[in-house]
Amino acid sequence: MRFIIAIIVFVFCFPCSLKAKLYEVGLNLSYIHSDITPQEGSINDEVFFRDGRSSSGFSIGMQYSKGQPRNQNKRGWDPKYWWTLEGSFAGAGCNFSTAFTLRNGLRTLQNLNFTFYRLDFTPKFVLGSKKMRFYVGPAISRIIYAGVRIDQESSVRSATSGFTGFPAGYEAGFGLAFNRMQISVRTLRYLTNYGNSYRGIGLPIKNNDIRIVLAFTLKEKHKGSYWDSIDWDK
Repeated sequence: MRFIIAIIVFVFCFPCSLKAKLYEVGLNLSYIHSDITPQEGSINDEVFFRDGRSSSGFSIGMQYSKGQPRNQNKRGWDPKYWWTLEGSFAGAGCNFSTAFTLRNGLRTLQNLNFTFYRLDFTPKFVLGSKKMRFYVGPAISRIIYAGVRIDQESSVRSATSGFTGFPAGYEAGFGLAFNRMQISVRTLRYLTNYGNSYRGIGLPIKNNDIRIVLAFTLKEKHKGSYWDSIDWDK
């Protein structure tokens, strides 16, 4: 946790040594494919958990970037880098099954359908040349709500207490940039448990997301010297 906070402070407080800089603010939209997996097997004599099934979700948020300006077109490899902070609101879910042993010895199966709402924060280092972009950086989330629907019940029960408040990990991926739009494919892998319990029973839950991200630049500003070498978006 301290390491991630230190990176955020470094990226946005440490003065950049570049003589010219490009600042950008934009909007991002994501399709999320979540792979949330409980610890499979017998937790105790009464409860047995089966592997989960993937589900889809979404996110919407903002990003702020600063880095090297866009120069006049050059031939060949022309690497440039940026620091980017993304913040987004995400909704996703998962499904997995449990088997509970009743007092009379019979076992009953339950399908659990979870829904999660969370805030994601990902400071990233972005390396690019021409249209190519590569992204890598730490990620931390804040789970603000988790609900569960059991089998075909119409009501949703709160399950927020069983999930980690601030799961952390990293995000990496690659993409393409087209003027003021970027499209990328990324993986968000949590290194800490996504959840810790269900109905008071200790249960480690892992989560990995695949994200397809569309990012749009809404506002940009160049600052510094060597203005003649910069392509401006009028």
